[in-house]
Amino acid sequence: MATVVDDAHLLDDLSATVVHQLVVRKRATVVITLRTGEPAPDAITALWKDEHLTRVELGALSEVDTRKLVETVLGGPLDTSAAARLWALTGGNALFLRHIVDGEREAGRLRAVEGSGPGRATPRSPANSPRSSAGAWASCPNPSATSSTSSPSASR
Repeated sequence: MATVVDDAHLLDDLSATVVHQLVVRKRATVVITLRTGEPAPDAITALWKDEHLTRVELGALSEVDTRKLVETVLGGPLDTSAAARLWALTGGNALFLRHIVDGEREAGRLRAVEGSGPGRATPRSPANSPRSSAGAWASCPNPSATSSTSSPSASR
């Protein structure tokens, strides 16, 4: 059995103890994620402190990795300027990137542009934008017009 526990820092003590027992008794293969800097239940931190699990710290995505990830999620090439803006806004934080991409797609500001290659996207209205892998993706907003004061770190 495989078990994934996302945001383990949010577990209550009883749930954390159950996860701890699954690992210690080798009842399941377990992958746990938690945010750096967030206090986790003792039962969770004991898993790597007592060497039952290996802790892996994930750093920020590079600009190239950010672009590749967004292109994979969108299913097509990403406009060069859009990729640069997304990386500048997120600093390579995968959680921020996910939220920004989801929000931009829902708002119609990140959309497929028919017939455009990477780096040559022309924004179109969302109603006229087929979501095909043949098109590029373009993001319209300029990061200097976006108000952002801080970016909490998250490791996932």
